[in-house]
This record gives sequence, structure tokens and C-alpha cells, in this order.
Amino acid sequence: MNVIYYASRTLDDAQTRYDDNRERITSREFDIEIVDKKGTENSVADHLSRLRIEGDVPIDDSLPEEQLMAAKIVDRGYLTKCRLEEA
Repeated sequence: MNVIYYASRTLDDAQTRYDDNRERITSREFDIEIVDKKGTENSVADHLSRLRIEGDVPIDDSLPEEQLMAAKIVDRGYLTKCRLEEA
């Protein structure tokens, strides 16, 4: 019923321009040109590669099992507490 009502009534000035304005705004928002480069020509791949490195900081990839298990235990306890509070 609303669609028929909308189609059968006359639109005011703002309503007649609505779709046109939205289309123009959307086209401005996404009006970009993407230029791809070959991997050998692309010296900067992304914004992370532009970050300055202050010094040689070794990356610690180790994750002791104790820390991982402790996180799991804390998480289970928290969930149990939440379930008890809901009841």
C-alpha cells in the first residue's frame, strides 16, 4: 500500500532531487583510479613498509605453552562466572 501511495502522490522539490544527489555524492566518494604495478616496480607494498625502524629489534616468535593454557583457564572461569550471574 505504501508503494502505491508513494507513486501516486507528487514529490516536493527536495524529494525530486534526492536520487540524483545521492548518485553524485556516491560517485565523488568512490572516484579513484587504481594503477597496478608489477611486483618488481612496486618498491613500497603498503603503509606498513613505510614505517621507520628505530633499531634492530629481534622478533620473539616463542609462545610458551604455560601462557596459552593460562589464558584458556582464565577464559573458562570468566564464562562460568557470567553464566552464574545470568541465572
